[in-house]
Amino acid sequence: DRFVGVGKLPENIDHFLRHSPFMALHRNTAPVLLLHCDGDLLRNALKAAASVARQNAPVTFTFDDSTSTIFIGAGGGDYPRGEWYVPCEYGHRAGPDSVTTMGVNAEFAADGANAIEGDVTIEINGALRPMLMTSSDRGGFDARYVLMPIRI
Repeated sequence: DRFVGVGKLPENIDHFLRHSPFMALHRNTAPVLLLHCDGDLLRNALKAAASVARQNAPVTFTFDDSTSTIFIGAGGGDYPRGEWYVPCEYGHRAGPDSVTTMGVNAEFAADGANAIEGDVTIEINGALRPMLMTSSDRGGFDARYVLMPIRI
């Protein structure tokens, strides 16, 4: 078993997650935005974004359902700027004006994507609410990674 983080996993992780106060408060039955991405493309884009973004600076995730892509931007100002496009499949979108752009820490986002094997599913409930990244592949290791947004 793999575990990313510090500490020891509870013996019954499903029971723990079901009864977690975080999951009760932040886990909706239908997220505002649900995306399925190719894991390798997302990991490569986030790795590159983390190398361009200055320390602790957010990268922006912009979700464009007209082109079915996630736009990832990093840097700017006096620093080098990088832009990456990751094709994705929209599983659900609550409305045309739902979340379109959010900021996240580049290194944390790259760590989360690297912890997940295979394709990645992203659930978003608001620009300032936590993003949940999980494995889209049901046959392998079922990883969950919570990514906190940064106000941009």
